[in-house]
Amino acid sequence: MEIEVKVQVENDKEMNNCFEFDEVLNIRFYEKIGDRLYKAIIRLPECEIKFRGVTTLKKIKQKVVEARPDLYPIKSKVTFLKEEERIIYANNDFWENEYIERYAKLNNSKVIKVERLEN
Repeated sequence: MEIEVKVQVENDKEMNNCFEFDEVLNIRFYEKIGDRLYKAIIRLPECEIKFRGVTTLKKIKQKVVEARPDLYPIKSKVTFLKEEERIIYANNDFWENEYIERYAKLNNSKVIKVERLEN
């Protein structure tokens, strides 16, 4: 399913990074419409969620993960070089490792530690 939403971001890099790679949100199109405000078309798994007004990428991602726990049973906290941390959601061990590698490669970083939070 695709949704069209207005998204408030902390900085412009947040939207670009999510467009490049996110394991839950597949941003198909975005257009800057204001200061830290974007109009975006995002492809999501089929689920019963709706958004009105302005929201954030984090809220969208959280609602999708909560609405479809069958698709994202694995939740891991990954620590990368330079003490950067990211929560990775995945369907199985293969995709968990794949998403971690993709994120590290995209950011020219190395994985320091992976901590499984949910399984």
